[in-house]
Amino acid sequence: MMSADWMKALADAFSVHFPQFSHEPYFEECFTHHVEERHADESLAVTQIVLRERPQLLSETLRDAKMMAEALDGVWSGLDRVVLDARRRVLLGVKHGRFSTAGLRHRVQLAAGGKSPFPAAGAR
Repeated sequence: MMSADWMKALADAFSVHFPQFSHEPYFEECFTHHVEERHADESLAVTQIVLRERPQLLSETLRDAKMMAEALDGVWSGLDRVVLDARRRVLLGVKHGRFSTAGLRHRVQLAAGGKSPFPAAGAR
């Protein structure tokens, strides 16, 4: 079930940094009581009823379903960009739009093939 998988993936991703995130009341209820699965079953049942009664709505229904799928894909793409940008900033040592000393040192090490061109702290 895509929506349940989406919720689980979101909770798991946040739980890496906030261990109690997936145990917050909203997520706990969703996972324990299979709320997303129930909503999906109910949505499919209602859609089937409507399309049985009014088959002329099939093309509009499919168009709208495609629009929703594309919107969700946009949400995931946006979240991917946020995560990739955050990862890039950590690797480069960017803090508030500026490079940190540690980040610059890391970039120099990467450029030098993983070896630091600087002597170890305290070494002469």
